Amino acid sequence: MENYSCTVTNLSKEQFDKIKKTLKGTNANLQFTKNITDEPSDNVEVKMPKEKAPRISSPYILFCNDTRDNVKKENPNATFGETGKILGQMWTNLSETDRAEYTKKSDELKKQFGGTK
Repeated sequence: MENYSCTVTNLSKEQFDKIKKTLKGTNANLQFTKNITDEPSDNVEVKMPKEKAPRISSPYILFCNDTRDNVKKENPNATFGETGKILGQMWTNLSETDRAEYTKKSDELKKQFGGTK
């Protein structure tokens, strides 16, 4: 079941009750703003929240996601911080051609999702 969230304004008591009855038992999260009047309104406004664009991973993060499991297998007793240091050192020692591969992947994600980060 999907979870809906929106804001409804300019609503009459009758319209409010009808929406409430329709949505009973769902995961709908409605916010009713302004006053609820006795007069039916022709211009009921429903505002849905804007979808956020996904945050695009940097080339370094893409590298870490690809490499982290192998680092954990090779260093099973390493702490979270130690794993991060190992990954950082591996990134520093990575050749420019291998880095370019991750940069290309990140750029493709930016184009696909329209992100800037």
